[in-house]
Amino acid sequence: EASQLSAFNTHRAGYEAASIKYLLFPPGANPFVQVMTASIGTARVKPVALFPGQSISGTMPLPASHGADLPAILIEVGTYGGASRGILNVRVCTATDCAIGHGDIANAGDNNYFAIKFEQPLAIGNASSLTYQLDFASGNQVAIWFTTEQGAHEHVLTPAGTTPGLAPLLGLEGVVPAGAPILVFSNPSMNIFKLPNAKPYMAVSGGSCRLKISSRQSATAQCTAPATLIRREVFFPGWQAHINDHPAPISAYHDTFQAINLPAGTSAIRFSYEPPHTMASVIVALISAFVWVAFALTQRRAGNTGALTIPQSAWLQRAAQIDLSKRSRAILPIAFIGLVAPLGLYLALATPPGDVADEPAQLVRAAALLHGTLIGERRVVTTPQGPSVTAGMRVNLAVPRAGFNPFIPLTKANFEQKQRTSWVQPHIFVSI
Repeated sequence: EASQLSAFNTHRAGYEAASIKYLLFPPGANPFVQVMTASIGTARVKPVALFPGQSISGTMPLPASHGADLPAILIEVGTYGGASRGILNVRVCTATDCAIGHGDIANAGDNNYFAIKFEQPLAIGNASSLTYQLDFASGNQVAIWFTTEQGAHEHVLTPAGTTPGLAPLLGLEGVVPAGAPILVFSNPSMNIFKLPNAKPYMAVSGGSCRLKISSRQSATAQCTAPATLIRREVFFPGWQAHINDHPAPISAYHDTFQAINLPAGTSAIRFSYEPPHTMASVIVALISAFVWVAFALTQRRAGNTGALTIPQSAWLQRAAQIDLSKRSRAILPIAFIGLVAPLGLYLALATPPGDVADEPAQLVRAAALLHGTLIGERRVVTTPQGPSVTAGMRVNLAVPRAGFNPFIPLTKANFEQKQRTSWVQPHIFVSI
């Protein structure tokens, strides 16, 4: 994870330039914030179950280098496969000040750090230790993971009494640094962060224009002088552009995206996509349809004899002696495939991406894509291998590695294969 974060930080400007807006992470600690932990081990040793009305308390030291304020505490919890429900209240104090917070366990990831924000950041000043109390106020039960104590915690009290040699896995979350990605959505399956400086999907360069984006395929521009419209869609054969119903050539922008020249005045812009070799696919489909109809008519004329009545050449005469049912089984499926496959491929490739939505809807779509519950108005089915995508959604995914490659297209057809390699990665970048 550290190497992937390093790769992202190295290429962050490239991701923002590619209009990548949102980052999807596993649930847990904010990777862009310094997390201060007490001097304890990190291995889970023992879960301690909390039932409503029970609590865990103790004292933990502060690291030598810590910030002036603590906005949140991290608690490693177990939710029994997501079955835990209830409210976990926390109270953390120095000798002079206290901070309280509340967290809904339904939003916690199983066997992961659960961040609970304080109502007000805790000013720790020169404090060298903190006292904490975790109260499970209501619900069924939740597990708090304990690890081996290394002389750091004191007076750890659980519902079963003291736990010599063990202490809860706790962390202290520091202040979010300026310019860091912002947490905008969280649930038991993921955290979604927004890149604050992501470039827009469409923008005007080199002129004074008012741009109104209706969808990924259409926009209206009012320009006082000629300008250039930059569309951060991959420059790929098959894309076409029209301005006021007149064809407009598309050029490559930075060798990756699309750009068209806008005239002064009002421009109604429309993009469309037609896969290369569409005409050839249609011709093959029509020929297959003709073969299909011809065999159907032949079978009708031949009656029950199974012999053709119209062949003239020697080749057709020999073909007529073949049992018609065998010919049908052998040739008609081929003709059917020849008819359906080109048209199906065309329709699949020519399907336009979804419309541009406002940010809350974008987050719902991103979350619905990778989380198998009802979120907003969209439902995604969860399979044993993971979530499956609903029709009409297209996103660009990129996993930060050593090189910069923010374009791994994901469609319904290849989602199941892609998710096995991409979903297990700690970070997935989404542009919707």
